Amino acid sequence: MRLFQVVNSSNDANVFQNVDKETYKDMRRGIIAAILHTDMVKHNEMIKELSLLYQMNSDALDALKADTVVLSSASTTQTIMNALLHCADIGNPMKPWDICYQLAHLCLDEFFAQ
Repeated sequence: MRLFQVVNSSNDANVFQNVDKETYKDMRRGIIAAILHTDMVKHNEMIKELSLLYQMNSDALDALKADTVVLSSASTTQTIMNALLHCADIGNPMKPWDICYQLAHLCLDEFFAQ
C-alpha cells in the first residue's frame, strides 16, 4: 500500500520506526482493514455492526463513557477505526462546495484509474 511506501521512504516520516515488529504487524493489519472498509460494498455491513455495537453498549455510550466500549476488545476497536475512516472517506458532501467539488473530481479520477 502506498501509505507504507511513503512512511518507509524517510526516517522523518516513519511513525513506526520505534515500534517492535509484532506491534507493527498488528498496526499494519488494522490500518489495512480500515482502508479496505472504505469500500462502499462494506457500508451496509458496517452500519449493522455499529448498530449492534450501540445496542449492546448504549448505557456506556449514552453516559459518554465511550472509551470503555472502544477499548473493550480488539474487534470493537477495529470496528470503530473502520467506521471513522469510512466516515472521513464519504464525508466529502459535508464540506464547503468548492472543496467538495474538487474532491469529487479527484475521486472520479481515482475510480477511472482503477
